[in-house]
Amino acid sequence: MGVTHRHRIYKLLEIIDSGQFAKTVNFTNPLYSIESENNKKLEVLESKLKSGLHEPGSATYPALAYDAFWVAALTSEKIMNHSNVGARYLRNLITSTAESYEGISGEISLNENGDRLDSSYDLWTVTQPRDNSSEMFEWKQS
Repeated sequence: MGVTHRHRIYKLLEIIDSGQFAKTVNFTNPLYSIESENNKKLEVLESKLKSGLHEPGSATYPALAYDAFWVAALTSEKIMNHSNVGARYLRNLITSTAESYEGISGEISLNENGDRLDSSYDLWTVTQPRDNSSEMFEWKQS
């Protein structure tokens, strides 16, 4: 789920009927999770995000985008002087570059489909304040 799609989901909760429906059916959304313990790079990113660049607590997608950018840039650098690069070679090169790169999201290990092997997901559900003092709904980690 990209940032734009995620933004739409947050906007959806501003519509009372949608929020109530999501709460009633216990709508759950998986969100990729980054190991934050002893992750200094993630701490720096979160600090920058909290200082006004982005909403607080949403470092997952910026971290993944940052790492994807660097894997792509490092791969591009490796093929700059090659005129004919096939899809299989490029795929293998991206995989090996990713697996030799340790980014904000941690070490990267990919399966044969290019998905992370060590994926960890948190589950988030739609909630409303317990005292029902507000009609606003929000996402809470399950």
